[in-house]
Amino acid sequence: MTTKADIEQARIDAEEAQRATWAAELASRGSGSYAIYTVKAEGDDYPWWDQVPDDYGGGLSPLRYYYRECVDFVAWRLNRDAGVTSAPWKWDWSNLASGSAYAWADAWASNGWPTSSEPVVGAVAWFPYNHVAYVQSINGDGSVNIEEYNQNSDHSYHRRTIPAGSALYLYPPG
Repeated sequence: MTTKADIEQARIDAEEAQRATWAAELASRGSGSYAIYTVKAEGDDYPWWDQVPDDYGGGLSPLRYYYRECVDFVAWRLNRDAGVTSAPWKWDWSNLASGSAYAWADAWASNGWPTSSEPVVGAVAWFPYNHVAYVQSINGDGSVNIEEYNQNSDHSYHRRTIPAGSALYLYPPG
């Protein structure tokens, strides 16, 4: 008979195998590379991946950020990780940070939420050039696998590996 513990262990093993496959795929591309997808990409659970971005007249997502921007994707992931995948949302523009990724580190500081140079899974990778991403996993060598939207102004989902020291990590708010 299969127990709950067996099912949970199988789920954990499958996730670890998927992470290892992904890390190997990213490593084969070289550090900092990314892929461009024109259809919903594997691993992309962002529910509004097919909405029109603001550059083309699109509007605000239910999280009150523009569709397919880095901030909307990361706000989605923070909600998902908190167990919230529909309204009422735990995190949105009103209580998380402004629409500009540039302001997110200051918002974390003003709310007293922790930040660090040490990456943790589920944290926000903040870049001072006005971008945020989601920390998916950390490799044995300390490099960080991130997921993001709009990294190169194309409003698409990307995965890439970065050196740990290339971002400030905003830990998920409590």
